[in-house]
Amino acid sequence: MPPEAAAAVRSERLFATKRTDAWWVGPAVTGALLLAFIGWATYRAFENDWYLVPFTVGEYLSPFFSPLITGLPIPPSFLILWAPAGFRVTCYYYRKAYYRSLFLTPPACGVRGAQKGYKGETFILLFQNLHRYLLYVAILFLFFLWHDAYLAFRFDGGFGVRVGSIVLTLNAVGNLYVGTLANGGVGLAPFHDLADQVPADLASELTALEAAIISGSVAVN
Repeated sequence: MPPEAAAAVRSERLFATKRTDAWWVGPAVTGALLLAFIGWATYRAFENDWYLVPFTVGEYLSPFFSPLITGLPIPPSFLILWAPAGFRVTCYYYRKAYYRSLFLTPPACGVRGAQKGYKGETFILLFQNLHRYLLYVAILFLFFLWHDAYLAFRFDGGFGVRVGSIVLTLNAVGNLYVGTLANGGVGLAPFHDLADQVPADLASELTALEAAIISGSVAVN
C-alpha cells in the first residue's frame, strides 16, 4: 500500500482514506442484500409453511426444509439450517462480505475501519475455525439437494421441466462451486485508483506471484 494511503488508514477518523473512487458502493449494496436475505430467511424459517409442492410423482421442496422432517413440535428448518448457514458464515467469501459491510473491519481496502487494531480471530470469532468441519456436514446435505432436484423433474405422468426444476438444480450445482485465482472466484486485493502510486517492480512481483500460485509452483494453505 502506498505511504499516503497507509497514513490515511492509520487515521483515527472512521472511513478516512485517500481513495477517490466510490469505494462505499460495494459494502453498502452487499450489506443491504445480506440484511434482506437474513430477514427473509428468518421469516421463512419461523413461518413453517409453503415449503412443499407435491405432485402425484415428484415434488418441489424448499432447500430450507430439506430433508423433509415431519411430526416435530418446532419448524424442521431449525434442525436443518444450522449446517449450511454455519458453513456459509465461516467461509472466506461471506466473512469478507459481512466483515466489511456490517462490521466495517475495514469497510474497504485502504479505508479506516471501526477496529483500532487487528487482534486476530479470537474470543467469539474462534468459531470460524469450525469451517472445515462444517464443510463435511454441508456435503451431506448436497445429497438431499440433488435428490430434491431430481424429484423436481418428475411430474404427473413422467419427466418435465418447469421453473422450480431449474431453480432447485441451480441451487444444488451452486453449492459445488469453489472460487480460485484461476477461475476468478478469489483474487489478490486490487490497488483501485491508487494503482499509479504502486512501484512498477512491486506490481510486477505481485503479478508473477499470482501466476505462480495458479500454476501450483507456489503452495498456499
